[in-house]
Amino acid sequence: MHKIFNYILKLTGEVCCPNGEQNRVSVGIGDSCCHGMPYSRSGNQICCGGSLHDSFNQQCCGGEVISTDLVCCGDEEEGTAYRPLTGK
Repeated sequence: MHKIFNYILKLTGEVCCPNGEQNRVSVGIGDSCCHGMPYSRSGNQICCGGSLHDSFNQQCCGGEVISTDLVCCGDEEEGTAYRPLTGK
């Protein structure tokens, strides 16, 4: 059995994102991968629940996109959203 090696040119500022489900690799501008897609964490998108979303007034909490008006207790994967109590 022969192994086949593929080579991909990755430039500065790009990230290589393997996608095992589709047996492919995506290379693009960014510093992170979201379910096999390159993106930049400092940009205007967030990765939540395995897909990219607009980050304007939104955050990821427990794998769901929620408003930034809510408080996430936990993190992006294991969090729960709550409304903050004010005036106490």
